[in-house]
Amino acid sequence: MLRQHCRALVLAKEWDDARMNGHEKKRGRRIELASATWPHTWVLIQLGLWNWWAHGGGSSATRVEEPELVDPWQVASGTVANHKSYYDDAPMSVELAEDINDPEHHDPARYAQLHPLPLYWASEGKNRVFLFRIADVPIRATIERLSLPTPDRMAIGTIGIGPFKFWLLDADGALDVIHQPDRALPIWLSYGIKRRFKLPVSRFHEVIRRWWSQRSRLYSDVLID
Repeated sequence: MLRQHCRALVLAKEWDDARMNGHEKKRGRRIELASATWPHTWVLIQLGLWNWWAHGGGSSATRVEEPELVDPWQVASGTVANHKSYYDDAPMSVELAEDINDPEHHDPARYAQLHPLPLYWASEGKNRVFLFRIADVPIRATIERLSLPTPDRMAIGTIGIGPFKFWLLDADGALDVIHQPDRALPIWLSYGIKRRFKLPVSRFHEVIRRWWSQRSRLYSDVLID
């Protein structure tokens, strides 16, 4: 189930990017989301890991020497534009994907993994993710593994006033807001987090400020032609 939950989060990002870009096109302009340019930003904030990351959570990353084959449906990409028109021909997509995977023709993509989750984001090779999904071919990529805290060093919490409620994640002492609980909580529960906590209402304004700051980072509107 963990694989399916991670895939659902990846698909939520694709929907989010498409929704925001479609909305802005109706207003006669196009917005490039920070989340589309930097997929790691979107993933970390939605899961409640941004504070963990900011305090050195990614410093223990290890690079796998040999490229691996990665399921493109487990990779959060950074594609803003819809490139489907280029890949309508499925057999041609397979041929192109296999050519890109050929080490004699192309360098491998570079992806990061929130290990041990089957969840990746694209560092280099963002735009090829959609092609490989159409072709139904795994992507050849070098992997940088970021080790998550073990489940016993993490906890899920809540804070709320009246109808306003936030879900929180404590990752090795780094407290943060879970921005997409419908997608993130199934991942964390499947990962094995069992500890629960309730944050005092006195810290509600602190949580609101953090939520707004991260939301602004996530949807920082950069106008492009």
